[in-house]
Amino acid sequence: MAEVQGVAIEIEAADVLASAADVLVLKHAQVSLGVDAAAKEQLGLDLDMSLLPGAQLVASSSGQVGPRTVVFLGVPRLSDFGYAEIRLFGRRAVSMVLTEFPDCRELAMTLHGAGYGLDETACFEAELAGIAEALDQQGKTSLKRVAIFELDERRAERLRRRLEIVLPVPSRSLDAGSAAELTRGLRQPAEAGAARRDHAFVATPFSENFEDIFHYAIEPAVHNSGLLCERIDEQSFTGSIPERIKERIRSATLVVADLTDANPNVYLEVGFAWGAEIRTVLLCREDSTLKFDVQSERCITYSTIRNLEQRLTDELRHLVK
Repeated sequence: MAEVQGVAIEIEAADVLASAADVLVLKHAQVSLGVDAAAKEQLGLDLDMSLLPGAQLVASSSGQVGPRTVVFLGVPRLSDFGYAEIRLFGRRAVSMVLTEFPDCRELAMTLHGAGYGLDETACFEAELAGIAEALDQQGKTSLKRVAIFELDERRAERLRRRLEIVLPVPSRSLDAGSAAELTRGLRQPAEAGAARRDHAFVATPFSENFEDIFHYAIEPAVHNSGLLCERIDEQSFTGSIPERIKERIRSATLVVADLTDANPNVYLEVGFAWGAEIRTVLLCREDSTLKFDVQSERCITYSTIRNLEQRLTDELRHLVK
C-alpha cells in the first residue's frame, strides 16, 4: 500500500487568493468565472485564454496573489462538469502537485460544482475522493496540508461537519490506511452521483431566510430518499440560467418547490415542471397564502424547520422507491 505521511485535509473560510499556500490549483472550464477569473486578472493572464480539457497552465504569482504558484487545469465546460469530473479534477490536482512540485507542503483548492446547482455534499465527497485516490497512489511526500477554501462561512461550516463524518480521525489527516479507506468509502456515492443516482430539483427563493430551510430541512429529507439535492443559485450562476434550470428540471426525478412568499421564479419553475410532466412536491409555511393557480393542489405546510424535515421525509418515502 502507498505510504502517505499524514496529509491534513482542512476547510478554510477565507479568500483563497490571499492564502499563503505553496500551490493553488484552479479549474478552467473553457470560460473564466468566479475565483478563476479573479486569479487570472490579478496574474495578468488572458481571460479568454485557450486551455483544453487535460491541459494545464502554471503561473508564478510574483506576489500578485498569496499562493506562490497558481496552476489552471483545463476541464470540460460547466454543462459537462459533473460529479465524476469533479472527482477527476481532485485526483489530477493532487497528482500533478505531487509529481511536479515535490517540495510543496501546502496545496490550496476550492469546492467545485455547488455554485452551478449540483448537490453540495456530493460535490464535496467527489472532490475528497479524488484527493484520497491521488494520495493513496503516492509514496512519501513533503505535502502536509490540502486546504479547501470557501468564502461563504456557513458553507465552510457545513463542509467541516461533513468532513468530520467521512474522515472520523482526530487530526483529519490521511495516512497510509485512511487514504485508501476514504477512497473506498466515497467511491459508491461519487460514482452513483455521476451515473446512476437521480436528483431532486429544488425551487426556493434565494434569501437568507430560506438558507436554513434548504440546508437543514429540504436537503436532509431529499438525501434520506436516496436522491441528490440540486438547486441553482442565480447569484453565483454564469451562463444561460433559464436553460440550465430547464435541463435540471427535465432530468429530475421530482421537483420540490417552496411557495412561501409567492416568489415568481419559484412559480415559474413549478409551471415548467408541470409542463414537463415532472412530479412536483409543493411546500409552504403555515401562514402563507397560495396563489389561485395552485390553491387546488396538495401542499405540505410546515411551522418549523424540524417539522418540515419530518413531513417532507415522510412524503418522499412514499414517492421515491
